[in-house]
Amino acid sequence: MSTNLDTRNVTVGEAAPAEPRTEAQITADLERQRAELAATIDQLYARVQPAALAQEAKDEARARSRPLRSPRR
Repeated sequence: MSTNLDTRNVTVGEAAPAEPRTEAQITADLERQRAELAATIDQLYARVQPAALAQEAKDEARARSRPLRSPRR
């Protein structure tokens, strides 16, 4: 069984548009998605930097040790 499908009008995760998208619309969508992807990559990169990981470990250790500390008088 073969189905002829015009892949230019297929969308994933959204309802199909009532009219075919224009080249300008597709280009704008791609540019927006690239910018979102770049921002996500930048955020992930910042999170895995050694200084960021060390600071996170230090913050967690301080948070865990607070209940163990006696109040200062």
